Amino acid sequence: MKFEKFDEASGAFTFRFQGREYSFFKDLLSDYPLQKGARQPIGGAENAEEMAEEQALLEESLDEHRANSRKQLQDFLAKDERLARDKCGWKLVLDAPGIDWLLQILNDIRVGSWETLGKPEQGSPAVVKTDEQLRSAAALQLAGMWQSILLHALECKQPWE
Repeated sequence: MKFEKFDEASGAFTFRFQGREYSFFKDLLSDYPLQKGARQPIGGAENAEEMAEEQALLEESLDEHRANSRKQLQDFLAKDERLARDKCGWKLVLDAPGIDWLLQILNDIRVGSWETLGKPEQGSPAVVKTDEQLRSAAALQLAGMWQSILLHALECKQPWE
């Protein structure tokens, strides 16, 4: 994915997918959500029963949020006018809230992939022994790359030279 332009009048950011990138993008997003429940248990409750109840509410809320995001994502990939084929391939047009939403999706995929790989330390290579781990390693890198492109677009509003 390449950041192509920012239209100041409409607030629209245009991105372009080259070659097979769109297939990778669609495949990567089809894995959402990778995470289940909260990453850490909540604390601070007065007693264990109260903490368990609050944890259950948090888990339910997160599951509902991810289900809603999953539905939005399926609609986005299937029929959203922001993602369209043209004579040059695939074009993605997002506003700032759309970029934030996509960043959240990519972050979930990235963190879930990192967890699947056993939470390797930053800078150390993940041990890849299975097809699932290979897919997770690729997803981790692709999601991170696309996040950096989206963040650059939001911050600079100018394509990389």
